[in-house]
Amino acid sequence: MDDPRAPRTALVWAIFSMYYLVGDDQNPAFNLDFSRFLSQQLAPANLNIGATWFIVTLLSDLKWPDPPGTLFQGRSAECFHRWTFTFQPELYRRLPDWRDQITSGYELRRIGPDLLDSCANREAVLEAIETWPSPHAFFEGGIGYCILVDGKVASWCVSAYMHANSHEISIATPITQQRRKGLATLAARAYIDECLQRGCLPEWDTETTNLGSNALAEKLGFVKHQKQRCFEFPF
Repeated sequence: MDDPRAPRTALVWAIFSMYYLVGDDQNPAFNLDFSRFLSQQLAPANLNIGATWFIVTLLSDLKWPDPPGTLFQGRSAECFHRWTFTFQPELYRRLPDWRDQITSGYELRRIGPDLLDSCANREAVLEAIETWPSPHAFFEGGIGYCILVDGKVASWCVSAYMHANSHEISIATPITQQRRKGLATLAARAYIDECLQRGCLPEWDTETTNLGSNALAEKLGFVKHQKQRCFEFPF
């Protein structure tokens, strides 16, 4: 941020995910110093944890040009867009029961310490919860479900982040041969059911070009809310 005591513009880092620019886009002090800050501080901090790309979302109150050249100063930034969704519980509750859709050979499991210790592809669980400071932090604060096949995590739906009672969904099917079988839908149904039981709000956002993720969100009772502009370039 430009001034900790009276900030006008700020860059928020969701570690292992992306950055968000919020506040006043007409702030010369912030805009002119941003490139130096990016090169001297952000790039080393990211590269130190294995993050090689700068990805930033410009929130709706920002009106920088496309691309915001003052900020990126000579860097070749690619522009893309994301949809944010809002969850509609009344739409979700209209869906048929899902539990009898888990077929023979597949198992639904909650993601916890016992699963991490016993599954055959432990790295898939660690990848699913990598946005948390540690597995213990996730087990204490997050929600997660997966579908197992042959002892391996075939698909998962977890809390990528949480704030108050809101949980941002992260979902994937890491085993290629298990895709397009509805496994992500089943993991998500279990996840959303627990959110509702605990009084939590599930949140979803995805790139506009990710047609599968967009379709799954709408299938699960989410509706498109806002289109956000994003930029990315390598450090």
